[in-house]
Amino acid sequence: MYIIHHTYRTNGEKDINENKYNWIANLVALYTRNADSIDDLDSNSMSFVTFNYDSIIEDAFLFFLKSSEIFSESSLHHVPQVHHVHGKLEFPENPSMSDVWDMSQGISFIRETETRFDKKNEIRSIISSAKTIYMVGFDCDERNSNLIDISNSNANKYAINYDCNRGLERRLLSIGVGDRDILSGSASNPMTIARACGEGFFDQA
Repeated sequence: MYIIHHTYRTNGEKDINENKYNWIANLVALYTRNADSIDDLDSNSMSFVTFNYDSIIEDAFLFFLKSSEIFSESSLHHVPQVHHVHGKLEFPENPSMSDVWDMSQGISFIRETETRFDKKNEIRSIISSAKTIYMVGFDCDERNSNLIDISNSNANKYAINYDCNRGLERRLLSIGVGDRDILSGSASNPMTIARACGEGFFDQA
């Protein structure tokens, strides 16, 4: 299970189609490695929890999935579930003001999400049942951590610390990420997602 707060491009990142430079392509490769056909895909074997409103994870995952001839007939049905903590915005090609209003009703800010017990309990259940959690761009803000109740999860937890921020390191340790399970960069050589992929971050279990 993957917790995504924000994503960032690596310095000098190559074209998006070059799998070794794209973290979602890396996850698609892991997701499909034991599948010989579209029927072998198990959308329950991987899931995402994100604090973002956009659908970039779903869209990019499907793009890379369909890029393979074997899985070219894939649809969103074959993509792992992406759970949006604060809701999701999906704009039609030419949205009207009515469309924008309707979509705005499905999103919330953190204070509102904290009072939506159905949504909060759904996310907490997903976190609680996960066996392995990878944190990308998650700064462990106390309110966000409490919202998803991650400190009470017994999962193996791994995290990226982009520039070896000491405050983030302390927060990660406080929610149960082991010191050796934090992949850290530095101010001069940050740990981008692409670099983390190359160093086997998502291969840990």
